[in-house]
Amino acid sequence: MGCQSHDEASLDGWLEGVRGLTLDLDGTLVDTGPLKLRMAGWMLRHPRVLRAWPQAVESLRGQRVDDLDGAVLDALHQKIGGSRTQLAETVATLFGQHWPALYGHAPVITGVIALWSRARQRGLPCMIVSDHPTLTKLASLGEQLPDGGMGASLDAAALGALKPLPDALLAAAATLGLPPAQVLHVGDRWDTDGRAAAAAGAPFLHVDELAGWASHSYDAGGTPHSRGPTA
Repeated sequence: MGCQSHDEASLDGWLEGVRGLTLDLDGTLVDTGPLKLRMAGWMLRHPRVLRAWPQAVESLRGQRVDDLDGAVLDALHQKIGGSRTQLAETVATLFGQHWPALYGHAPVITGVIALWSRARQRGLPCMIVSDHPTLTKLASLGEQLPDGGMGASLDAAALGALKPLPDALLAAAATLGLPPAQVLHVGDRWDTDGRAAAAAGAPFLHVDELAGWASHSYDAGGTPHSRGPTA
């Protein structure tokens, strides 16, 4: 599981003072770069949709909407036009079927797996908290994960509030029965994961800094501060 390069004392240092762990999925638990290469064939078939999708999602960050999937589809439709019904079918095929299926080939980030495994060994509850639906992706990852992909997960899209809004992290902390200040969130983006953690009042660990054994947390104003292992 990759724990050989992360001794228990160091991992315990990252978990010092927290009673729960939440983990972002794309870019944090999983390296999505190779998966995007595997989507090359679909890029040739639907280049405008795949290019416009990230822009449509980013345009909705910071907004709370009742139907986030519908809002993303509306934003896409405004960008590329055509039949909205056909666009909805294409989006469902690409992001509801083909993209999650690729997670069976996804490379996991060993430092994150090591931290997750150690948290479980210490009896800390863990959850996956992502912007987008996770269940199919986690099932595809399966045996690469400490709990075989059967752990609890929560997606911000279902709440209608993408990160950096703190709704998903607050909901995860409530599910774990813990105050947010005692739940460490691990993510790969300062502008989304980091600021969501700051808004929720939760400590934050950047995945890149985990590999280098130097972490940061945001204060309530969104300013990063160093936070390293105590052991």
